[in-house]
Amino acid sequence: MEGAEDYFQELAADQAEPEKLYLRAWARLTLERSLDKLREEQADETARQRFDQLAPHLVQEGDGEKLTEVATRLGISETACRQALFRLRKQYRDKIREELALTLGTQDPDEIQQELQVLFQAFEG
Repeated sequence: MEGAEDYFQELAADQAEPEKLYLRAWARLTLERSLDKLREEQADETARQRFDQLAPHLVQEGDGEKLTEVATRLGISETACRQALFRLRKQYRDKIREELALTLGTQDPDEIQQELQVLFQAFEG
């Protein structure tokens, strides 16, 4: 519940117009659902632990933490860690596209790509 309060306080503090607020909320929800579905698909506890360690690096390099530190915690080489992150990013993109296809009710790649652009634009400015 505390997370929800923080979220709505952030929205209220934002001076953006209502449509922009709606799009931003929709985009966040879409990304969260996609990430949740990706985590659920991890086959076993080891895969889920790897996911949890790599997830902060999906869209950026994490909170200043280097992948060498993540690799050490996971007991794998930095190269293997980078490869796992590359694969996870691709899976995340695919999940986002799947979620957008459900929202749109279509498998048309052009429509999905257009909606993906709308999703990214929701976080601009």
